[in-house]
Amino acid sequence: MKLWGVWNIPACILLSLFLQVFLVLFASLRQRSRNSFLRFLICLAYLSADWVAAVTIGLITKFLTDPCHSRGKEDLYTFWVSFLLLHLGGPDSITSFAIEDNELWRRHFFGLILRVVGAAYYFFLILANSKLWLPTILVFVVGTVKYAERTLALYLASTDHFGAIALPKKSRAGEVVNNNPNTESVVDDDMELLMISYDLFGKFKGLIAGYSLAFEQIVKSIEYFQRMPYLEMGFKLIENELSFLYEVFHTKVCVVGSRIGLIIRLSSFCFIVGAFIGFHFVIVDNYKNHEFGAFEMSVTYALLIGAVGLDIISGIRLIFSDWIVASNYYGFKRYWREYIPRCFRKRSKWCGSVPRYNIIDYFLDESWILNTKLPGWLRRVVDNIKGMLFSSSEDANEHLKRFIFDELKAASFQTHGTDEDRRNYLSSEQESAVVKARDHVNYTLQFTFDVVSLHLATEICYQLTEFEYADERKESNNCKVISDYMCYLLIMKPAMLAPVAMKD
Repeated sequence: MKLWGVWNIPACILLSLFLQVFLVLFASLRQRSRNSFLRFLICLAYLSADWVAAVTIGLITKFLTDPCHSRGKEDLYTFWVSFLLLHLGGPDSITSFAIEDNELWRRHFFGLILRVVGAAYYFFLILANSKLWLPTILVFVVGTVKYAERTLALYLASTDHFGAIALPKKSRAGEVVNNNPNTESVVDDDMELLMISYDLFGKFKGLIAGYSLAFEQIVKSIEYFQRMPYLEMGFKLIENELSFLYEVFHTKVCVVGSRIGLIIRLSSFCFIVGAFIGFHFVIVDNYKNHEFGAFEMSVTYALLIGAVGLDIISGIRLIFSDWIVASNYYGFKRYWREYIPRCFRKRSKWCGSVPRYNIIDYFLDESWILNTKLPGWLRRVVDNIKGMLFSSSEDANEHLKRFIFDELKAASFQTHGTDEDRRNYLSSEQESAVVKARDHVNYTLQFTFDVVSLHLATEICYQLTEFEYADERKESNNCKVISDYMCYLLIMKPAMLAPVAMKD
């Protein structure tokens, strides 16, 4: 216990710093990795980061309010508290692990108020006689800003407020779609394709918030899709759009990606560097005979170096992120666009695999678990574990991509004809969607039944059919992969299949 009483605060400080470093370096891999262990580590680090920072603040507060504690470390520990507030702000690459986490923005908002007000009052009492008042205040300001950025990002991505950023806006990116009838030149230019993806994302993200698309937007999108000569272009386009959607829901890009956000980020970096320089000179000039041990000083310098280094890494990633490049493309000088590193333009945003789930294998393995009465919460845990065990993934090969691309392209030509014909066809489709939305329960049950029954039929036919030609096996494999994927969505990700409510 004595050892813990001496090393608990520095150990928790270093653990909090380690979690921040891990999240900054690896959190973005969650978007394009199918490694379950890596995703588990990211989830564990995300959940632990706030808890460790909050516990450490409590330990420091308990230490400083204890009348029996050793004097001389108040200034240094107070300086550490400001870094913990910085850690609570979290990295830019992850603000939420699941969409449901965005609904907790109120909790973060009240936590922001309580921690900032409490820390400010405590600093007011302690820093009057402290030599470290300037670097402490600088880091405190940056920590408050980062915490506010995270709270605002959660607010904008929450269900009730996503509509505030979901309405389509006029952007110069749309000129690329409207003024570029020759799509063959686009496929060789990743920057132009990124711009098109950004424009289409701005139009279609309203569907998530329940808005319907204008007839002109639907027609232009269909026409552009029909002109696509290569399937790689279509998949890359969707990959970019889903990447933008991921950034909106799970990162700070909507907050720090604006001009004001970039200015604030640059100012915050200058504050951190100023705190580093100020701390070094204050220690050299005024604390030659201080009671700080070598370990405490090493921890403090680690916090400062870590803050500066992580800010540099986050800043570089932000500048070359797809969101910044696409939203400010026409603001860049022509020569600057050409020198954007090709590795940033060519980076993958998708692991290239298709998740699968076989419901027959699941039920064949039920054995005693199916007949055992378990509490509701334990049954859900068992079902989730079994769901993960019986789900797998498969690389999306070119034959499967071609099959999907050709089928979607063929379906898009059902809207051929005059504008009036297209308008009538699309109106009938929207009316059908409204009827299904009104009869939500029956439609959901029917949809679930169709997916399961077709999945079972596909599995039985696939297992009983003997294929004479390789092409037949490829076509059957495509059907089985799509069937397993639909079953995976139904069992493991049912929220992704929920009908979108239509709004007038």
